[in-house]
Amino acid sequence: PTGGPGTANRVTGMAVAYPALGLSYYRFRVSEVGQFQPIGAAEPVRQDQGLTGLLARSLAVSAFGATFGQSLGRHAVLASTVRLLRAGAAESTDVVSPDALDRAQDLKVRAQTKLDLDLGLMLRFGPLSLGGTLKHAGEPGLDLGSSKVLLRRRTMCAARACPRARGRSFSASHGDSAR
Repeated sequence: PTGGPGTANRVTGMAVAYPALGLSYYRFRVSEVGQFQPIGAAEPVRQDQGLTGLLARSLAVSAFGATFGQSLGRHAVLASTVRLLRAGAAESTDVVSPDALDRAQDLKVRAQTKLDLDLGLMLRFGPLSLGGTLKHAGEPGLDLGSSKVLLRRRTMCAARACPRARGRSFSASHGDSAR
């Protein structure tokens, strides 16, 4: 939409963890209403205000994740998160101004389901810790009606040194950005 009355956001989330297992769930829904100019509209005349209607859009995403960690000897821990993503979007021009935002939040969203996988590894040798993660290993793609979203693979690595003598620590990290 090119502008309009506003947006509404609803977010729900929770997580539970035990040393070798973590469970998480989150859901968010973003709805917006704005005015639009249809493609191919006639030339505006003096009485025409240029904008002809309201467009209501809503995006809903839910994710349930399970994280598993396993020690590999004395110096390594391997962890993975398997995530079930469910996402969809809907839009409508059949809205009236006084309750347009409520109608946007009530739009029926046709959702699709995808699997996602994150991996992590941590190594520890005395005061030195090294770690790395790979997010969205399978690069799941979501078709959200008028747009497509690809969750690109991302990596991150980090190092930390914590000398025992002084209680100070030094750390550095690097990660690629979501392209």
